[in-house]
Amino acid sequence: MRWLLRILLSLLALLMLSGAGFYLYLQTLPTKPPAFVSAADLDESQTAQPLQCAAGQPLQAAYRVRVEVLSRLNGQQVYASNVSFRTQLQQANGDFVRAVATDIRVDEGDGAKTLPDLPYLSRVQSAQGAVFVAFNDLGLMEQHPLAVISQLLKGLSVGHEGETYRYAYDSLQRLYRYRQTAAGSERAVFRADSDLSLLSRDFAANRSDWRIVSDGGCLPQQLTSTERQALQVAGQQGYIEFRIQAEAIPSYADLSRYTFNAGANAAQRWQMRQVSTAEFASPVNSAADMWAVFAGFAKERNTARLIRAAEYLLDNLSPYELADALQGQGMELSDEAGRDLIFALGISGRPEAEDFMLDVLQTLPQGAGEAVDMQKVRLMVALSASGQVTPRAYSALDALARNTQESVNVQANALISMGSMVRQLERQGSDNSSQEQQLTQLLSERLDGPQAASAIMAANNAGLTNLEPEIIAHLGSSSSRERYAAGMTLSRNPQHYPLLLEHLKGETSNLVSQAILANMDVSKLSQTQRGQLDQIASDSADADKAMLIQRFLAQ
Repeated sequence: MRWLLRILLSLLALLMLSGAGFYLYLQTLPTKPPAFVSAADLDESQTAQPLQCAAGQPLQAAYRVRVEVLSRLNGQQVYASNVSFRTQLQQANGDFVRAVATDIRVDEGDGAKTLPDLPYLSRVQSAQGAVFVAFNDLGLMEQHPLAVISQLLKGLSVGHEGETYRYAYDSLQRLYRYRQTAAGSERAVFRADSDLSLLSRDFAANRSDWRIVSDGGCLPQQLTSTERQALQVAGQQGYIEFRIQAEAIPSYADLSRYTFNAGANAAQRWQMRQVSTAEFASPVNSAADMWAVFAGFAKERNTARLIRAAEYLLDNLSPYELADALQGQGMELSDEAGRDLIFALGISGRPEAEDFMLDVLQTLPQGAGEAVDMQKVRLMVALSASGQVTPRAYSALDALARNTQESVNVQANALISMGSMVRQLERQGSDNSSQEQQLTQLLSERLDGPQAASAIMAANNAGLTNLEPEIIAHLGSSSSRERYAAGMTLSRNPQHYPLLLEHLKGETSNLVSQAILANMDVSKLSQTQRGQLDQIASDSADADKAMLIQRFLAQ
């Protein structure tokens, strides 16, 4: 009996140790679920939630900010920019924060440009200092220089010692921990896939270049923060680095002058300076080398060499020779290599590439089968995505879309690419009113026929809103392809979220449900809408559908 008692006591001790170990492990996990904020959350009739770190007062602060962005590949600088602005943050109702960036200047090396004021939203919680747990750029395009505000908010945040933070809005998606020393606050940064049980032990090894000067309030008086992200572009190794400097200034802005809605910044556009990775690749000097690059791209993924091969093709082959090669005549070209060749022409950046691809498109015969039709579709996609289109290209695709001698697949994909071209003309600053009017008329006709799904996708690509009533009607279509296209298109506008949430209740196709959820912005859902989605998942007898919704809500 005595030996049995010893075994039981040993097992109990092991259970206590393992329980303690599991408790310590739990302590390393991000302590709270991701938070979000939308313009619908603002309520002027409600008061601000006092912050403990602000002695029970609402948060209000302003900063002068300077940001340096630097990118290097293979030891060579490929991009550098300087951004400066002032920003003011003011707590609204609850833990929601209204803010605005003003006096914005961006210099990518060719002179500073002044940008319009930019309102944005956040949410704040009190920790060692304030922690900005959510960010909403109110419709700002992804590559806009002021997307760096998210890095500023993260830099101003000072969390509790011993807790692990993952900022849902952080594009770098890392884990952050804080600690207090006699010298002040310190921050460590860990990869998202780090062993969470080792974060406390490895703090010193992962301490980041982050320094603040604090007066004991919620927010730092000064901030200096540098973060670097490794890059692999076109087979080249390098990094992109953000260096942020901010200093507190007196409040200066009247935030009541600004509109805070979901699309407040949607009209702001910025054309980033393009960097060609081809200049870092060895030249292509022969036809044999060119064909080898196209044949090997699927394995090597070296975009820089691919562009070099496209440049050689444009300089040394005629459109007729390429049309023959794409049909398997003369040169033995795999389908995969043909796909990558056309992709290369689209990203070559050469001004003559558009005319060359149009000539190839017109040379390929009609009714020659699916393989040739696929090459036509690829050429149309490459033309519309090339980054620089002309009205001539739009007219060529319009002729294909109306040509009944072409296959239904070619006509439908011509429609879709025409939509992309209308949007690209607008991005280029070209007058696209004629093309937009022609496309609207054509899509109105096609929405009533077998090409309705393609017409909806074309309207989506073009950014047309005057066809939305017809598109909404297709949510009730018996065709899952049409519901898929309608759901994908409508879900990009938060105004349609109530309609789409109601539709999701009865949607039988998980592909359609996925299309809707994939294009919705979870950060723009109100708390009520998040609750509705959670209820739809709970009520669904389809486990896959419920999983899609839960994964979306967990983003």
